[in-house]
Amino acid sequence: MREYLTQDVEQTIRTLIVKVPNFPIPRCTFTDITPILERDPIAFQALIHQMCAPHRLHPPEVILCIESCGYLFGAPMAYALGSRIVLARQAGKLPRPTLHQAYAMGYDRHRHMEIHIGAIAPASRVLIVDDVLAMGAPR
Repeated sequence: MREYLTQDVEQTIRTLIVKVPNFPIPRCTFTDITPILERDPIAFQALIHQMCAPHRLHPPEVILCIESCGYLFGAPMAYALGSRIVLARQAGKLPRPTLHQAYAMGYDRHRHMEIHIGAIAPASRVLIVDDVLAMGAPR
């Protein structure tokens, strides 16, 4: 069994995750992880601990947190690993000059993420944290 994540805690985490059909558009199934945050601090702590485990020997210099659930997981990971945090946000949300990158999601092809210019030095060791399980591909 994985370090720190006991069978009981792993089962609790699996039980707390909720599948929401047809959200945010028809034929997509959204994986809602917010019940972990709302209902069980022990499961959340175990999850963060487990997410940090592979990075403890060689922690990243920067954790790039993708808006918005990436912030919820990336911030405690950065704290635990002693890493800096860089926020990636939707276009127009950051106050200083930014770098931006276009990207597409299954239901929206015209999105841009931005980070502040100079937030990440070249050749930095970066870990990207996001809630990539949230959206399933359209059926």
